[in-house]
Amino acid sequence: MFAGSSFGTEILWFNQIGYARVFWTQLFAFTGMFAVGLVLAAAILIPNLHLAWRSRVSLAEVPRSVQPYRNAFSKHRKAIAIILPLFIGVMGGLTLAPQWRQILVALNGQPFGRRDAQFGIDISFFTFTLPLIDTLLSFVLGMVVIALIASAAIGYIVGSVRFSPLRVARKARIHLGILAAIVSALIGVRYYVDRFVMTYQASSPADGAMYTAVHAQMPARLILAIIALLIAVLFLIAAFKGSWYLPVAGVAVLVVSGLVLGLGYPLVIQRFKVVPNERDLESPYIQRNIDATYAAYGMENLEYENYTARTDATAGQLREDSVTTSQIRLLDPEIIAPTVRQMQQSRQYYTFADQFSVDRYTLTNSDGVEEKRDTVISVRDINLSALANSQRNWVNDHTVYTHGFGVVAAYGNHLNADGLPDYWEQGIPSSGEMGEYEERVYFSPNSPQYSIVGAPKGAKPQELDYPDDTKEAGQVRTTYQGDGGPSIGNFFVKLLYAVKFASTDLFFSDQVNEKSQILYDRDPQQRVSKVAPYLTLDNKSYPAVVDLDGDPKTPKRLVWIIDGYTTSDSYPYAEHVNLDEATADSRTESREMITTENTINYMRNSVKAVVDAYDGSVRLFEWDSDDPVLKTWERIYPGQVKPMSQISGDLMSHLRYPEDLFKVQRSLLTTYHVKDAPQFYTGGDQWRLSEDPTGRARTSATAEPGMSLQPPYYLTMKMPSQDSAEFSLTSVYVPGGNAQFRRAPMAGFLAVDSETGNEAGKVREGYGKLRMIALPSSTTVPGPGQVQNNFNSNRTVNLELNLQDQQGSEVTRGNLLTLPVGGGLLYVQPVYIQSTGDTSYPQLRNVLVAFGDKIGFAPTLEEALDQVFEGNAAATTASSGAASGSAGSAPSAPKEASARLEDALQQAADAMKSADEAMKSGDWAAYGEAQKKLQTAIEAAQAAQNEMGNDAK
Repeated sequence: MFAGSSFGTEILWFNQIGYARVFWTQLFAFTGMFAVGLVLAAAILIPNLHLAWRSRVSLAEVPRSVQPYRNAFSKHRKAIAIILPLFIGVMGGLTLAPQWRQILVALNGQPFGRRDAQFGIDISFFTFTLPLIDTLLSFVLGMVVIALIASAAIGYIVGSVRFSPLRVARKARIHLGILAAIVSALIGVRYYVDRFVMTYQASSPADGAMYTAVHAQMPARLILAIIALLIAVLFLIAAFKGSWYLPVAGVAVLVVSGLVLGLGYPLVIQRFKVVPNERDLESPYIQRNIDATYAAYGMENLEYENYTARTDATAGQLREDSVTTSQIRLLDPEIIAPTVRQMQQSRQYYTFADQFSVDRYTLTNSDGVEEKRDTVISVRDINLSALANSQRNWVNDHTVYTHGFGVVAAYGNHLNADGLPDYWEQGIPSSGEMGEYEERVYFSPNSPQYSIVGAPKGAKPQELDYPDDTKEAGQVRTTYQGDGGPSIGNFFVKLLYAVKFASTDLFFSDQVNEKSQILYDRDPQQRVSKVAPYLTLDNKSYPAVVDLDGDPKTPKRLVWIIDGYTTSDSYPYAEHVNLDEATADSRTESREMITTENTINYMRNSVKAVVDAYDGSVRLFEWDSDDPVLKTWERIYPGQVKPMSQISGDLMSHLRYPEDLFKVQRSLLTTYHVKDAPQFYTGGDQWRLSEDPTGRARTSATAEPGMSLQPPYYLTMKMPSQDSAEFSLTSVYVPGGNAQFRRAPMAGFLAVDSETGNEAGKVREGYGKLRMIALPSSTTVPGPGQVQNNFNSNRTVNLELNLQDQQGSEVTRGNLLTLPVGGGLLYVQPVYIQSTGDTSYPQLRNVLVAFGDKIGFAPTLEEALDQVFEGNAAATTASSGAASGSAGSAPSAPKEASARLEDALQQAADAMKSADEAMKSGDWAAYGEAQKKLQTAIEAAQAAQNEMGNDAK
């Protein structure tokens, strides 16, 4: 009954969302592969079991010890001959059925237009056809082996096969000989096919067929295939001639040949020829791997530049980098969630994501000029778990608290005078500059398992829309007007869903009426994965308020945008990557990436998926029209993926380069930034990704590998070779090598142009361009870990932040951003202060800046930059008015208070030094005097700090 309800409700769900073809295609492919397994097993086993019975001899010829088994088998022969093959067939069908994608892509595969380096065959053979051949060959071989064993066992029971001494009746000999010949032939075919599989096997020093595979293993497999086919002929001869000596000898030859040619010869070649000359011999095949890896992961457009970064700081050095410095993001999207919850949550049944999304919006400012606004945004989601226990019941959970409401958007590059997010869209209902849009959020990662919505016209609204103290009971109620779920108005459908969700309340409730809909499977990623089961999905969906139809007269829509990837694990010579490991970093969420396969060696961002937050509709847009894997699936599901031409200009402006693809690429480039095979082999220039220096890295025993790495950051910035500053995704490298001898200066900096433009149906030229700058090995430019250590060990910084901790507050360091400006590399880190208490929240109080070995530490970004660049960085920042003209990067403070604070900190440092010297010399009177001076200095610093905070407010 549960299976029936699940099947029936899936049909209803797919019909409602408009992707019924996906469901039926997947079902037919699944059942088709199951049927193939069942039919193959039955076709192989049933005739062979029947032939084994027909080879029986008279009961008198059967050994007395075996006769009881023959009698028992005779009584149940027909049942065994049917039930056993069917059981094995069902098991085999269940083994093949999950490979339903293989048969679809094999039948519909489109050419890559590239040939593999070893055989010169189009890569589509390896990615689409070969996996199915390999699967079916293994399955058939297994079934024939089972048939051979079962036939021999039945032959023994019925007396046609005797083992002591060995004697086989003629019929059984022919039957078993033919089966053995088929097994031998299939093994030969298997050897032959293995030659192609070697081109994408995991290997060393790089994946793919290396020297030993090409010059020893592949020829050996071909010879073994020929031997196996010859043995098959010998088995056929033996079957009819009656002599088993030749095939038995042949099997012995195959076993010996397998050991000698398949194992011994490659080991000898590897040990005595390759190892002493490995760099020279492997280089051509390593080069194949390098070239294939760049092609498979879309990195062929990488621009590599040696960069001699300046470390000296002079006045006016940042004058040419005004666009970059004005967009430096000080609002850390991972830290501000508690602040926004306190200020914008409104009620306990709402919440915001732990990590906000970084985006950019083009809006018209007060002067009537359009400006691109760096934005941190999040959805006000529903949160049933925050309701009191007395409020948790079926009616509330499934018919009243049904949706979230609106978004909060704040400037990314500056905060208000209190060090809090400066919102340009906020409140409930939403107000600000976003424009009119549908604010109700029925589909989100945090939505309830299911909700019952909808009612007849004129019925009293039941759903809580949003709180309003001026309304009755302090709430505004609403009735869902969209088409977001299957209709649940009739008796039969209601029964199906009552069984599916194991809820009698759903079946008997008066809240369910003839106009009711049921909303479920509401996570945007889950919806996309169901309608596009061939896609691997980015770990994060991000919200945007967009004009989907390009008509300014219609309201905008709140949507979730998800990047979809086509992947493969059988691209010849390309390096394999474990997605879980490659995409992990210090802020990786606990939810797992939705993948079709976790270990891959081909990846393309081929689809941009958009899920409407109100009605749950899913739109799939083609993003990489040249991807043969997507072309194959478009042939399987024609019309499902819409052409890029249907992407509106506003939606285009909110698309971006996907984070997980970039993580995979940056992980590969720790090694593959070296494109010369001999140099790649030596590994002398190997890099590693920087650890997260902020102290927020995960250290639990269950943490996945890579969860301590610094995440990539979306920033508006300009690389040295770029003509303009663009929205980009960036990452940092430090030297690799043995952990015991690792150094931590900067080794490289990677950025990808993430700006898609705002032209309908057309991606901006330059999007997706990977740019890498590599620093000399002798560089003195500190890496992120060294910079963080310099910050922490700086006397002024250390004293003031310790002072904040002593005042009952907690200091939190924001994301450490790296920007190539001023001919070098600039580090910027916001510093947040949070008081203790349940209702406390972080506020930006200072900004740390580093360039070379120079450090700036001030209440505003502008001041901190000026400290580093000889009192005048000539930088344009948000606080100087270039970006928005509103409040500064951090709370502004009078110079007098700032100077007094600096003096007090210096006096405190001197007092601490005097106290240490007095303690070492045993002069306790001097020690006591130093402690008094330290206390006085701390009180003066506290007074100056308080004055700065009060004046900022």
